[in-house]
Amino acid sequence: MNLNFSDFKDIGLISNQLTSSLIDKNGNILWLCLPKFDSDPSIAYILDENKGGIFKVSPLEEFSSEHKYTAPNILRTTFKTASGVANITDFLVQGKAILARTIQSDIILQVDFKPLFNFLNDNFNYSESENRFIFESKTGKGIIVLEINGNFKKTNDYKWELSKGINSLVLCYYPSREVYNLESPNNVSINISKALESTIDYWGSYAEKIKVDLQGTALESFNQFFKSSVFTILGMVYTPTGSIIAAPTASLPEDPRGGRNWDYRYVWVRDSSIMASALCEVGLEIDGRRALEFLFSMIDYSGKPLYNLYKIDGTKIYGEKYISSLDGFMNSKPVRIGNRATNQIQLDIEGEFLYAVRRYFDITNDKEFIRNHVKAIEYIADWLVDNWQLADSGIWEKPEDQEYSHSKMMIWVALDSAGKLLSEIGGVDRWADAKDEIKQWILSRCVKDGCIVTYPGSNEVEAQVLTFPLYGFISFNDSLFLNTLRQVEKNLLIKGFVYRYNFDPIGKATHSFVLCSTWLASVYAHLNRKNDAIKLLDNIKSVTGPNNLVGEDVDVHAKVFTGNFPQGFVHAGIIQSLLDILNIK
Repeated sequence: MNLNFSDFKDIGLISNQLTSSLIDKNGNILWLCLPKFDSDPSIAYILDENKGGIFKVSPLEEFSSEHKYTAPNILRTTFKTASGVANITDFLVQGKAILARTIQSDIILQVDFKPLFNFLNDNFNYSESENRFIFESKTGKGIIVLEINGNFKKTNDYKWELSKGINSLVLCYYPSREVYNLESPNNVSINISKALESTIDYWGSYAEKIKVDLQGTALESFNQFFKSSVFTILGMVYTPTGSIIAAPTASLPEDPRGGRNWDYRYVWVRDSSIMASALCEVGLEIDGRRALEFLFSMIDYSGKPLYNLYKIDGTKIYGEKYISSLDGFMNSKPVRIGNRATNQIQLDIEGEFLYAVRRYFDITNDKEFIRNHVKAIEYIADWLVDNWQLADSGIWEKPEDQEYSHSKMMIWVALDSAGKLLSEIGGVDRWADAKDEIKQWILSRCVKDGCIVTYPGSNEVEAQVLTFPLYGFISFNDSLFLNTLRQVEKNLLIKGFVYRYNFDPIGKATHSFVLCSTWLASVYAHLNRKNDAIKLLDNIKSVTGPNNLVGEDVDVHAKVFTGNFPQGFVHAGIIQSLLDILNIK
């Protein structure tokens, strides 16, 4: 098949807020981790089409295909052949590590299924029991059961043919043989129609809560794009803890030649805070608050308040490992699992977090929430006052520490947010002097030739400077910012997309970073350049496929997304820019 970045347009995402799956329009499960988002993948076909496992349903004859959402997180694939039509409806069952595929077909279909355990496609013991096909890890990594309901026959190892008519495939994960023996007599077979109905109702209840509708506005053409962004973020929520992952995938490269392959299936404080804010902005304050509660529960009162990222259950990640058994997407190596950014110092993240808490409060006026967490807010602010002069890796997680102007600005945001939140519940803002000192430090040491530069002594203007007025540090119409904006437009706005920077220690930046385009769109909205803002979002939308999923980066020449896909905070940025265009008068 030889997957490449152009295939991203034809990928759909389904989720049950425990895990998720990427599915292409050819009936192929490209990515599936069981039982959780950050578990080892059971199917990693997208990372290796020969050794990454497979779960595919397809016609035996030549076909055309398309797929679309029939409801949020319900994906229907339609095959058309000379002999007839087949429809496959894919969904993940709420509350369980179960993937269901319902099939209604005029034609015979072939099923291929062979899972991974410990990143190997032969690391299992295989057995059969009537219509159940059992794959048990040789190394204690659990049991995966494929149940085929309907008329079928086995044609080869790990291959079956489904007869015409109504069939279903149910894929279920068990953590051990003991659990399987206890549960399987009663729980493998599920009521497919009831499970589908419940899944539709579950996601439909979210649709009813969304308070923003672009229908009938000047942004009507973005309405589905907007709603899809909301549901993409919701699909990255791990509901047992409320945490939000950055992306559902691992090791999809920014550039197949560059070694920039990262695992994003974790809870970045920065990303999660941005997505929590977006959920609050559209009327899903409870889900936004749960994400913030999760981060409050992670506060370390013995040192730096927050680590950069966590597993979905709140445990810490220690480094990364290379998976030599998989060749990587487009043969891009190394395939990485885990993430070494956990070892960095990143001083902007507490600012993102407290700004999200502040936005939640601005929307809800929930003083009880602030009172419950006042000690944590005070601790964060006090720690930052004592440590703001440290160098760090910055928002782009660069390997060399610097005194980044953006990190200092976000510390200012943290202190500003803490002061305002404390004042709202009758407390005292005791960080005003430190806030002023930080602002003066930035303006005296990080300004060169009338522009805000990346760190003292730098000549570079990077895209994160676009956030300075968005977080209230500087006025949109301040001449310093307008001069800086012109440099961003001159050097980083290329073919209608914004790059983060020109170079980093790994090398030249080869692709634009989509979040930066959403920042610029919001800046344009505030400067009453709404047509320019809409054009930037149109550019992003033009790269998406019918399922409206957006990736981390854009190859501006090939007009395809690259990097991990879809990327949560990009969807949050799209939501925020559209709201800015809509609401700013």
